[in-house]
Amino acid sequence: MGSIKIMLSPKSRQIDDIDMKILEELTKNSKISTRELSKIIGLSPPAVSARIAKLEKSKVINRYTIEINPENLGYEVLIEFGYNTTHEKIEEIIEKLRNCKEILSICLVTGDHTITGRGAFRNLKEFQEFMEKKIFPLGLDKSDTSIVLKRYQSSKVKYRFSLF
Repeated sequence: MGSIKIMLSPKSRQIDDIDMKILEELTKNSKISTRELSKIIGLSPPAVSARIAKLEKSKVINRYTIEINPENLGYEVLIEFGYNTTHEKIEEIIEKLRNCKEILSICLVTGDHTITGRGAFRNLKEFQEFMEKKIFPLGLDKSDTSIVLKRYQSSKVKYRFSLF
């Protein structure tokens, strides 16, 4: 039998298991103190600080942020959308979506749609007005929208990437 070879980018070759453990812990709680993190990792606080600085400098860590629960702010309607458009209109439509306060994320994708994303609305009336005033005028070739009934987090994900 042959062996599986994993190819890493030059940046990721500089990341070891300790760095990955630091990332995992920071993903769970970005406010964790260096002292607390050093106890979990098993290194001195200065060593942990140096590793975090290296991860920041190499842009593995881009920023520290919080996760907000939209429902607790009164946004009761969460949607996922898929839009199709012509190649010529992609950038224009993405830019218009990026300027909508209701849109949480946008992705350019392959597959059934050209653009996918997520949005949050206080109620169905607000969502309806958004569709009528901001989406329908875009002249999309196809528009699919699903209302999220319940959200789940994967129990297997160790690292939360800031993609969505």
